[in-house]
Formats: sequence, C-alpha cells, structure tokens
Amino acid sequence: MPCPAGVNIPMCFEFYNSLFLFGNRSAEKIRYTFRTGGVASGGKPCGASLCVQCGKCLEHCPQNLAIPDLMQQVKKEFGGFGQVLRKTLVNLFLWNQRRKTIK
Repeated sequence: MPCPAGVNIPMCFEFYNSLFLFGNRSAEKIRYTFRTGGVASGGKPCGASLCVQCGKCLEHCPQNLAIPDLMQQVKKEFGGFGQVLRKTLVNLFLWNQRRKTIK
C-alpha cells in the first residue's frame, strides 16, 4: 500500500479469504461491492478490478505473494455482471435509506 492504481489490496484479500472461510458467498460479495465500489470508501473505488498488473506491489509484499495474479482471481470471483447488479442494488438501497431519512 498504496497501490498506484488505487487497489486496496489488504481489503480485497480480506473479502476473498472470508468468501472461502465463512461460506456466506452472497453476503461477502455484497459487502465487497459496498466497501470497494466507492460507496464506503469515500466515493473512490478501490477493488481488484482496478489492478493494472504493474507488479509494483510485489517488491513490497512481506509474504512474497503473486499479488497481480491473486488480484485477477479476486476480480473473477467478485466481478462481472454480478458486481454490476450488486452495485446497483446497493445504490438503490442507500438511496431508499436517504429518502426515508429526509422525510
């Protein structure tokens, strides 16, 4: 950290690991979308889909992980059309919550 492309590498790994540790895939995917899609990260996306495979993270990783390759796995697990749908649903939920608060 920081990644030049804006990927929050520890957070991506946190959700990827939770996906397999706890077994609640749907909930983890929604949490990942909420936390990395810009909603809970100050309006700035920070998910694995931003990884440009530059490899600058490799020299900083104390565990010598192949981070660019692992980011591709995270992207495959959390990305695609499902992520677009989840992001839309999260935004609709938040819009509805704000609307209720204003009333």
